[in-house]
Amino acid sequence: GMAGVSLDGKKAEASMAERLRWTQVGPERIVFFIDLHNERPGQPNSELEVFKQCVNTIILTKGHMLSQAEYALCVLLEGAVLLSDFTLDTNELLKQVNSLEGTEAFQSLDMSSVFSTLLERKQTPLVKPPSQAPAAAPQGQIDPAAQKALLRGVFLYSRTNVVPSFGGDKSAFEALSTDADFVMDALFVHPPASKQGAESKAQAVFDFLIDLDRSSSHDRAYCFESTANPRRVLRNAVQLAPHARQR
Repeated sequence: GMAGVSLDGKKAEASMAERLRWTQVGPERIVFFIDLHNERPGQPNSELEVFKQCVNTIILTKGHMLSQAEYALCVLLEGAVLLSDFTLDTNELLKQVNSLEGTEAFQSLDMSSVFSTLLERKQTPLVKPPSQAPAAAPQGQIDPAAQKALLRGVFLYSRTNVVPSFGGDKSAFEALSTDADFVMDALFVHPPASKQGAESKAQAVFDFLIDLDRSSSHDRAYCFESTANPRRVLRNAVQLAPHARQR
């Protein structure tokens, strides 16, 4: 009867409220982590080339969607190294991305450095468009707008034989795992199974990346795996372009 309708109406209202919270997307702050590992030192690095296409696709697609975003760039060696802090200048950032080279193989990846880099980025003020003079936050206070922005890691990884590990310090990971304004996306690009050596840990790597989100409070992250087939990878890149709050 009528009571059912009004109950459903309440439910619809509640889910609308939830949906609204997500559609007030606010700015997105994206930190790319690009693996420079080369499984075949001295050979062309096809995974890195695919990652470059992936980052170009995400940034250009977001540009077409007029999505408000700023980008930072890190590379993965034995740990994460920040190359460029948040910027709105996508041309400059893509120039940096497109000039990356990956010539050597790495035996380990310290995941603590990835999350401490992300936690530090969370505490940096939003980049102001050149037209706006920055209103400095009082010393020692975090820019409140930056707190409300969504911080998203996009982790591009290609080490089939190296499962990342936390080297003991998980504090930054734990802080971000419970943060509703944080998402960690991952894309693992690897050779086809027929070309993986006996020492391949591809499944363990993928499980590790999926578990990064399972231990977190929101379960919104995208975790993809693919061979270095540009068409497959670019399909994933297109899915990574929209604002994570619209998933």
